[in-house]
Amino acid sequence: MSKVRVVLGFQGVQMPANAIRGIGRWSSEYAMALIHYCPGLVTAISVDTTLPVPALVGRLPNAVAILHGNEKPDDNRDDDRVIFHVLSPLEDLPIERIWPTWARDPAVGLVTTLFDMIPLLFPADYFRGALKRLLSVRYELHRQADATIGISRTTVDDAVRLLGIEPARAFVAGGGVSSRFRPPVGSRADFGALLEAIGVRAGFVLTIGNVDPRKNLPALIEAYAMIPKRVRCRHQLVITCSQGDAEHVNWLHALAANAGVYDDVVILPFVSDDTMVTMYQSCELMIYPSLYEGLGLPLLEAMACGAAVLASDVGPMSEIVGVPQALFDPSNAEAIASCLGAALNDDELLGSLRSEAVSRAAAYNWQTSTVEARAAYERAAWRA
Repeated sequence: MSKVRVVLGFQGVQMPANAIRGIGRWSSEYAMALIHYCPGLVTAISVDTTLPVPALVGRLPNAVAILHGNEKPDDNRDDDRVIFHVLSPLEDLPIERIWPTWARDPAVGLVTTLFDMIPLLFPADYFRGALKRLLSVRYELHRQADATIGISRTTVDDAVRLLGIEPARAFVAGGGVSSRFRPPVGSRADFGALLEAIGVRAGFVLTIGNVDPRKNLPALIEAYAMIPKRVRCRHQLVITCSQGDAEHVNWLHALAANAGVYDDVVILPFVSDDTMVTMYQSCELMIYPSLYEGLGLPLLEAMACGAAVLASDVGPMSEIVGVPQALFDPSNAEAIASCLGAALNDDELLGSLRSEAVSRAAAYNWQTSTVEARAAYERAAWRA
């Protein structure tokens, strides 16, 4: 009897920037979930020898092989259906490094991951020069794939609409949250010393951003400045900014200064996973003003830690949060300020959001996602 065997292509995920981005986190958790919930399905991980090796390689069971470069799996029967899954297709690497030559054999099925459709939704920020050429080629790879896995229903619907992908070839595997993200054992008040070490006061408002304009940090700073000073004094705004260099951090500081809130805004250019968990667990609330997300993994991580969360009323973010009073129009700074100010003055709302956070986050879990992923691989095997 023929068997579906999947090789996960980690080459794009290995790009150094992905080590601190949702792409790297999601892909590693996805791989380990498939191995755990679908024994025997994943037979190999394919890696690029010139890039940093993912940490998950050291946690793989012996039954999962490590393939280097263009190395081909050699343990398949003639009637097995082999699938190669390009986990991160949009990275700036030559196509042969993310989709090895052996995997282009017509007998090998091709699956791709769609993390979002941001470049097509915000073309002015992405579709220019060399990046435009790269994206055009990689979107064609999605179109040619035997199956595509999107990380949210919104992403899949956007891909069907914008790329013309056949709905029957598009699957949703939203994923879940690492077990390291969990509620605190004690109370939020127990974190005083840890917060003080990074210059953060208890009662802070947390946001997760980076250098991407769609993270909408200027609008958040503007909105925060609209909050009465007596409220701001109790609720510092803390911005974590992964990938933020000195120039970007200085720019954010200048925005805060111009808005008159420089002393109440803390910008952390890099935060370790352990510190991130502490911040989720101890914040007064987490606010996420992004203009668009493929899923919104930081929301799920914060909620898994028991945090009250406010978010944009856009796409999967509104589905994750699910409470009208905790949602706002991210294009309107006054709307952001109104939602934030109301929440900070409503202990009952914050208590309700915290009490429901963990259970709402748990609805997004890897066991459910792997069922849909397996269906995508079966579809690819049938078409290959």
